[in-house]
Amino acid sequence: MKIKKNDLMIALAVISYLKPANVLLWPRINYIYALLKIVATAWILLEFLKQKKGISRIAVECLLFLTIWAISIFRNNGTLGEYTQQIASIIGLLILFEVISTKERLKYLISVVSTLGKIYFVLELVTIFTNKPLFAEITEGYDRYFLGSDNYSAFIMIPVCGFIIVNSLIKHGRITASTWSFAIAGFFALAIPFSVTAMISYGLLLIVVFLTVHHFTLKMVDYKKIIAITVVFLILVVRFSVQNRLMWLLGKIGKVGLNSRDIIWPRTVSAVMRKPLFGYGALSEAQKNSYLLYGAGHAHNFVLEFFLETGVIGTFVAMNWLFHSLKGIEKENSLAMKIWKLTLACYCICGMFDFYLGLIYFWLFIFTISKYEHIYNKGKSIESTEFFQREVKV
Repeated sequence: MKIKKNDLMIALAVISYLKPANVLLWPRINYIYALLKIVATAWILLEFLKQKKGISRIAVECLLFLTIWAISIFRNNGTLGEYTQQIASIIGLLILFEVISTKERLKYLISVVSTLGKIYFVLELVTIFTNKPLFAEITEGYDRYFLGSDNYSAFIMIPVCGFIIVNSLIKHGRITASTWSFAIAGFFALAIPFSVTAMISYGLLLIVVFLTVHHFTLKMVDYKKIIAITVVFLILVVRFSVQNRLMWLLGKIGKVGLNSRDIIWPRTVSAVMRKPLFGYGALSEAQKNSYLLYGAGHAHNFVLEFFLETGVIGTFVAMNWLFHSLKGIEKENSLAMKIWKLTLACYCICGMFDFYLGLIYFWLFIFTISKYEHIYNKGKSIESTEFFQREVKV
């Protein structure tokens, strides 16, 4: 069997970068992942330098945002060790997408993420049903399974579901029965712990994908509209306390209020007003314990999280990068691109009530959509370099 060297590099990078968070609790396994990440990152850098080509505008904008984020963390004495690793992984992933320049390599990356995602979905369900979280333990009243707590795992499972479905379309030209099985398994992995936001967001994704495949269009499920709704919703909650009028509805579905988000969000706004330019970076333990955000470790909203961690300057740079990364997808209406856009919209819905800026899956998702549009839909399939043509026998 022949495996191309670039395929090995992509597989190594995906496996090492998409490490389940709770592997940290197993030092030996965590050490192996760390070694794999070092090898993958060094390999990616080496191949990028061999290509002797400039870096794209989108990559420069992303690097600028990551630099601002890192400076903000440093200035505020944030958790440097953890976030340095996260930022380094994001940069490694960014450069990997600069190296990927053909449909074949992008298809392979999507396939690897899809396969790994299916394995993770199965392990997540196993840990839920057996109540034995493998790499984790049940602490502080939260059920932490293979992929982490319920809301946290949703930000992994929603984009991965998109990868699984698009991979099926690429390979088979349709969404196969086995693909639907894995996608539905992901829903149960969120439904059993009863994470309402995660369950609704993921369930909506399955519904709109099914309808789209059968030629129905739901125009409201659009990421730009979701972002606009999020901003309006935040204003209504923070400024007008609209949540008090919705208590009866929230009680009907087993939730009381917004789980303190109606307190966290106004406090986040107040905190940002005190440090408007660069924000707070990653909150230190002292800041969490000081009840800066009512004891929360993050803003629980993707719009507010950018402002909290990187301030107005960082948020402006991030929005500029996201705009240039995603602006081309509006013109493309292939079925696969529709799936990407629906996945992004449902990710934003989940992000209305939670968000993790450092989670590598967010960056992988955005990089993939941008590269997919660039290579597939603009016809800019760059000629393969010598590296893409070499093979190694195993």
